[in-house]
Amino acid sequence: MINRIVVYGGNGFVGSVIVEKIAKNGFFCTSISRTGKKNPHLNGRNEEWMKKVEWIRGDASDPDLSILAEANAIIISIGSPPLPTFSKQAFDEQIFKNGETNESVIEAAKKANVNQVVLISAHVPNILKRKGFGYYAGKRKAFIAAKKFVKSSPHRTAVVLKPSGIYGTRYTKSGVPIPLWLFMKPISYIQRVLPAFITRHLPAKLVSVEEVASAAAKAAIEIINSKNQLLVIENEQIIKTYFP
Repeated sequence: MINRIVVYGGNGFVGSVIVEKIAKNGFFCTSISRTGKKNPHLNGRNEEWMKKVEWIRGDASDPDLSILAEANAIIISIGSPPLPTFSKQAFDEQIFKNGETNESVIEAAKKANVNQVVLISAHVPNILKRKGFGYYAGKRKAFIAAKKFVKSSPHRTAVVLKPSGIYGTRYTKSGVPIPLWLFMKPISYIQRVLPAFITRHLPAKLVSVEEVASAAAKAAIEIINSKNQLLVIENEQIIKTYFP
């Protein structure tokens, strides 16, 4: 059987790096996004890994089961930033983007008989873990869907990644680079060299997009033949398990 991994949000900040990691590790990958196109910054590049990637247009809130029919695993990398909301509309949008779209993909995985799912969630500080924070409420909704996915069959496994703030190079829709690493990477370095008795009182360590994408790809590849597990990979584990 051809091992194929489907990535929802495959042309996003994290998703695009996940797609590259999967392909470079020898697996076929289907990248699903609203545009159905590869990132503009990849235009003109003809690298070997790209031959293993198929870019497809799709809607996470209404997944096409035919696209998932040949998938061995699905990675869900969709959501919106953790912004505060000052209206019901904004709150509902956070729930939709961070929760309901993820739920839809997980439910589609069940219907398509895909038994392995990797969910990119987030580390949320305890002080923000409240129902009134739309971002957290959405992420919580997606996490519950992952738990139910595992319980729905003894053959199913879900891996949930909970990274903290992510740095790297983000690209605009037109392909213009935004170097988030310029100010976030030095902070991350300081966080990692400080002694534990200090860092335990500080916010969670920042992680690179390479570290998160690597952990997600590794999880998807390793769970293809696993059964009935719910694995939660916390921020520190993402840092420790990084592979190129």
